[in-house]
Amino acid sequence: MPTVTVTVNGRSYPVTCDAGQEPLVEASAAELDRRVQMFVKAYGQPGEGQLLVLAGLMLAAELTELRQPRADLATEAKGTAAIEAIAHRIEAIAGKLERTSG
Repeated sequence: MPTVTVTVNGRSYPVTCDAGQEPLVEASAAELDRRVQMFVKAYGQPGEGQLLVLAGLMLAAELTELRQPRADLATEAKGTAAIEAIAHRIEAIAGKLERTSG
């Protein structure tokens, strides 16, 4: 397994990843470092752990927000399917009533 050295807040970290995942690890580390630097500019250096927790929380919040519409769409699709199934059943019952009353 390859090892990629990434830098976050001026410190280097070796990260082992699957072959071919090196660019993703490097891009992810660059994004994490960008977030950390944003907090450094705003608050100074409150501590490595605090910076990483803040950046991690920000990324997790964004991920949660991105997942929410998918959950809403899945629920909406299930609701639409249920309504369509009920509509078909009503149409079938209406058809039977028309045949028996006509």
